[in-house]
Amino acid sequence: ARAAYGEGMALGDLPPSAAWRHVGGRVGSEVAFFTRQASGWLMAGSTSAVEERVPWHATYEVHVAADRTTRRVLVALSSAGVARAVEVVADGTGRWWVDGTPRDDLDGCLDLDLEFSVVTNTLPVRRGPTEFDYTAPVFGAAFRLSYAEDLLVRDYPGLAVREH
Repeated sequence: ARAAYGEGMALGDLPPSAAWRHVGGRVGSEVAFFTRQASGWLMAGSTSAVEERVPWHATYEVHVAADRTTRRVLVALSSAGVARAVEVVADGTGRWWVDGTPRDDLDGCLDLDLEFSVVTNTLPVRRGPTEFDYTAPVFGAAFRLSYAEDLLVRDYPGLAVREH
């Protein structure tokens, strides 16, 4: 999201865990755990699904500083014997590196949205409203996300519904 940081809810009110059932184009689920750390928060989870008859699994760790800025993301993906891992690092002011390489095309972005994860839609909303208009032109998607009182996604149209 290319937006300025504003006032919003702190991460301190995250629940210990959450889970979603995937709906629509894939069958599967996501489970996430939230842990307070000395430097901020760790949002860690995994998604397992079958999409277009292909099973896949992804794990992630999103390290968030106390000021609610994403600082480091580790992702591991596995599907049909193919595995890949990537590390994304941010400086908190909109500069990003992917596997150690600067990514100027990401300048100004404040958050990382993992397509397979509902959790990564949490951070922008913690600086904004409880409903969020979401667009992903590359997928031809545009809809409104709704959030629960803890500001985790409750309903992600066409992708997931919160179960816990």
